[in-house]
Amino acid sequence: MPRVQVDGLVGLVGYEEANYDALVVAMNDRLAVPTDVTIELFGTLVTAPTYRITAHIGLEAGGTAKTVRLHLIDALYDYPALDDGRYNNCVREAVDMGDYALTPGETTVVQHEFKFDAASWAAQDDIRIAAYVHEPLKFGPAEVYQAEMIAWPLPAPPCPGDLDGDGDVDQADLGILLSAYGLGDGGDLDGDGDTDQADLGILLGNYDTIC
Repeated sequence: MPRVQVDGLVGLVGYEEANYDALVVAMNDRLAVPTDVTIELFGTLVTAPTYRITAHIGLEAGGTAKTVRLHLIDALYDYPALDDGRYNNCVREAVDMGDYALTPGETTVVQHEFKFDAASWAAQDDIRIAAYVHEPLKFGPAEVYQAEMIAWPLPAPPCPGDLDGDGDVDQADLGILLSAYGLGDGGDLDGDGDTDQADLGILLGNYDTIC
């Protein structure tokens, strides 16, 4: 018999209409509970069909310090397709990324590479990447603090200083900026239309960063 877990705390069993109505009520109740944890997800092509997934896990400035456990999921929407009109999100790979201590006002960056299988790569528009963080307990129920999902095309991560778009800030980017220094906007990182000392400062401040 189907079992649905709502936010890691509320478990509902069954498939009758009454259980669906109870699920809606439970979902709305949990959605009304505030959270101080944020998640942003991004994807960067490594070599087809492998993508580097970057998760930015943040804690709001006024939040409460906590340790969370992160899970990343590679799923395929509407697979296998059902004739009765229902839709599936089929998990192709799920990874326990371990525990992370969050500090108010700071962001933790976590990365993992997913190599999409043949079925996923043949239906790229149906690729879904999800992440969620919860209390790091050995057994449930465990409260889910935040969740996020992105769809194809996977959004690229913000990477100040990555002028060649390869997902990191390195010597190649510095070379691009220096070649444009004082001459034009080829290394413009602050959006003021030219390449100058301010742009160099941004790049050096992010040097060796992997996005």
